[in-house]
Amino acid sequence: NLDRLVKQFNAMEGRGTASSGQEAELEKPGLQWMCERIVDSGPLMRLDMPDGKLTKAQRYGHPYERPLHRSSLALDTVEDALVAL
Repeated sequence: NLDRLVKQFNAMEGRGTASSGQEAELEKPGLQWMCERIVDSGPLMRLDMPDGKLTKAQRYGHPYERPLHRSSLALDTVEDALVAL
C-alpha cells in the first residue's frame, strides 16, 4: 500500500526539499502525488493535478503518452523515503 508514501511526499512537496538546480518556474502549483490500486499495471505513483485522473489508455500506454510533471523533491529525499518503506 503506497498511501503512506503518497501522504509523505505530498507533505514534503514544495517545502524547501527541492534539489539544487531545479527551477521553480518548471513546477506547477497544486500538483499532488497520487497512486492507483496496486493491482493496476499503470503508473503506481505519479505527480498530477488533483482532478487529473488518467484514462485507461493513458495508464496502460507508454509513459510519454500521459502528462509528466516535475517534482520539487530532491532525488535523495525520494530515495531515502523509498528505502525506508
